[in-house]
Amino acid sequence: MARPSIFLELKNSHKPLHPTAFLDGMRGVAAFFVVLAHVSMLFYPLHRHGWSSEGPHFFELPIIRLLYSGAAMVTIFFIISGYALSYKPLLLLCKGERARVFDALASAMFRRGVRLFLPCIVVAFWCVWAIHFDLNCPNQSASCNCLEHVWWWFNSTMHGLNPFRADANHFAQPFAKIDHTLWTIPVEYKGSVVVFGLSLIFVKTRYRTRLGLEAAYLTWLTWVGQWEIFLFVAGMACCEIHHITHPPVVPRSLEPASPMMERFKSLRPRPWMSDQNIIWGKVLPMFVLIPILYVLSQPEDWLGRGDAPFYATLDTHVPASWSKNTAAGRFWQCLAAIALVLLVEHTRFLRRLFTSPLPQYLGKISFSLYLVHRTLLNIILARLRIHAVSWTAQWISIWWLHEGLSLLTIAALFLPLLIWGSDVFTRYLDQGSVELAKWLESKSYRNELD
Repeated sequence: MARPSIFLELKNSHKPLHPTAFLDGMRGVAAFFVVLAHVSMLFYPLHRHGWSSEGPHFFELPIIRLLYSGAAMVTIFFIISGYALSYKPLLLLCKGERARVFDALASAMFRRGVRLFLPCIVVAFWCVWAIHFDLNCPNQSASCNCLEHVWWWFNSTMHGLNPFRADANHFAQPFAKIDHTLWTIPVEYKGSVVVFGLSLIFVKTRYRTRLGLEAAYLTWLTWVGQWEIFLFVAGMACCEIHHITHPPVVPRSLEPASPMMERFKSLRPRPWMSDQNIIWGKVLPMFVLIPILYVLSQPEDWLGRGDAPFYATLDTHVPASWSKNTAAGRFWQCLAAIALVLLVEHTRFLRRLFTSPLPQYLGKISFSLYLVHRTLLNIILARLRIHAVSWTAQWISIWWLHEGLSLLTIAALFLPLLIWGSDVFTRYLDQGSVELAKWLESKSYRNELD
């Protein structure tokens, strides 16, 4: 029952994939990079700043530092969520099945809160008890008694379930005070509500009107600096572009009700734009990918910008309402994340990279990996680090050699445990919350025949 499913997933990798399976792969890789970001914060907090010519280090180089750029990965999370949540409603609109959109939105909205918050509440409960019993390393002094810690968890849950709190600082949210990584969960729910609301508004609009309204809304969000909602709506716009460039097959009975499909056909990629064309399909995307990754790896202000070329120029061309986003939600970083999602979708070899078995497996466990990794880092990895460093330092005097060997030892011991824990959490709590939400929906919604 507790056997990890990674080998079964790799064995069944030949199964047909969803058209947007690349999003799962991107989400999985991004979640793993978030883990590396928090590992670097734990082990090398003084080496996370931007590349500097005064003290250059390889892992601080632009693009390379994406391996531990947590803020950049969060921007990708929010775009993917906006894309995935709007996929079915927009697909039904493109097919002309407007009546089914209402049912799809009602079902998704009903289940979304349970799906997101139940695992979050469990992880917060786990973190509180880890603090109470001094399981974290370094130890956090537990000055409160048992009942006070339970009340802290309960009160944080009650306030954390409100995604519309007026907190300007997302990192000050109730859940984030228990576990820093949980700040994104209320943001995810708020963004979901916006996507569902826009989908409902767009039910009776034509696709040209939808694109215009989405563009207008993105412009307004840029003006006011609501960066997290900007990313969700941008993901929705990316999904709209997907349905335009890859129009769905419409049953003949629905063709008269969906005249827009004839217009979509003219927007399909031309033969010279095909992935088979080596210039358009491989060479040109690589030239576009490099500057996108360069901008995406822009260091956060609070870590230290460094003096890598072009970053200072970008900072002088940021909307005033975005200038205070020093940790997450950097303007140019958000635009680069949007461009990356669009590039991956429309480039065959990049799609194949993210639809390969390992990224797909990471995508399956990504939510659990994101939720549980911080606690496992504090309880297990920090202690492994202490023992591994002391063990290697006894018989290796060269710093980089004993440091590298200790990291390899830690990775060999901790990585399987992290994957196994995330896998088990996915199967029993993550998927369990999905099933619970479906069950509650089936019990709450009346049958039309009743």
